[in-house]
Amino acid sequence: MQKKIEVTLEAIIHATEDVDKVLASLETFGIQKGDLIVTNLVGHFDNPIIMLKARKEKKEGEKLVQEIVERIPKEDIETLIEDGGGGDEGEKGQRNLENHIHNSTLYLRISKQDLVAGKVLLKEDDAIKIKITIPVFNKKKKLETFASIFKTRLS
Repeated sequence: MQKKIEVTLEAIIHATEDVDKVLASLETFGIQKGDLIVTNLVGHFDNPIIMLKARKEKKEGEKLVQEIVERIPKEDIETLIEDGGGGDEGEKGQRNLENHIHNSTLYLRISKQDLVAGKVLLKEDDAIKIKITIPVFNKKKKLETFASIFKTRLS
C-alpha cells in the first residue's frame, strides 16, 4: 500500500444509541478510546449527540484499511470495483468506485448498526464515515490505486 495514507473515521451517536457498543465495535478495528476525539453536540429538541472521530496515518492507517477491507463481504467489494459490463462507456464498477473518490480521497460508509452486530457492510444510512486519503494526482492512477486496496480481498 502507500506510505502517505491517512484514514479518518467519523461516527455520530444519537441519544437512543449505546455509546459503549459503538466504542466496542470500533475497537475491533484497533481504535481505542484514547484514539478518539469526542465532541458533545445538541440536536433537535435538545437531544444529546456524540460525535466520535479517529485519524490514523502511515502504517497505522494501512493496518486500519486492511482491517476494514478484510471484513467487508466480497459481494460489496465486487459491486464497488468489478466490471459491470459497461462496454464503451467504461466499466460500471469503475464508475461506481469513481463516484466515491474526490481529489485524492476515497469516501466509504459502513453501517453503524451492522458493525455493532459484528458485520461490516457498505451502506449509506446511519453510517460510520471512512475517508481514505492517498496523494495521487492522475485520474487513472486514482482508480487503480484505490481499486488495488480492494482487489487483494477478491484474490
